[in-house]
Amino acid sequence: MKSFQNSYSESSQSSFIPGSLMQASSFAQERAALLLQEYAKGKRTFTRAVLRGSGLHIVAPSLEEANLSRACLFQIGLTQANLQGCNFTQAQLRMADLAAANLCSANLSGADLCRANLSHAILRNACLVAANLSDATLIGADLTGADLRSANLSCTDLRNAIFFQTLMPDGTVRNS
Repeated sequence: MKSFQNSYSESSQSSFIPGSLMQASSFAQERAALLLQEYAKGKRTFTRAVLRGSGLHIVAPSLEEANLSRACLFQIGLTQANLQGCNFTQAQLRMADLAAANLCSANLSGADLCRANLSHAILRNACLVAANLSDATLIGADLTGADLRSANLSCTDLRNAIFFQTLMPDGTVRNS
């Protein structure tokens, strides 16, 4: 089995794998396709996986309960993904596109989500303790029951976000 622990820096090329990956370097696509194949075979642990590459976008993948702790997913696109129960502890998700992703009960503690797009994401009961959400977009995100204690929300766009029993960075509970 190939390792997911190497760092990649391929130039972006316009290529497409039907039904799963769009516009990324062929090397990044190959690594992402391999990860999805391993997931389909039952593997759930991808600790320290590196899938960085400009333009890597996986359309509506299902990676439910996968362990992607400490993974480097810089600028990855996972729109409409099923990431329910995933472990993203200390993952690098800077500028990731997680719009409309299902992140219910996901562990994003210590994750770097700086400038990430989480618009309309479902983050019910997600753990975002000490996560960096600076400059992130959470327009219309559902944060019901989410734990944001010690999270960095500086310049975060929370317009129309849903708060119910949400633990805020200062430890208060927000309902609105």
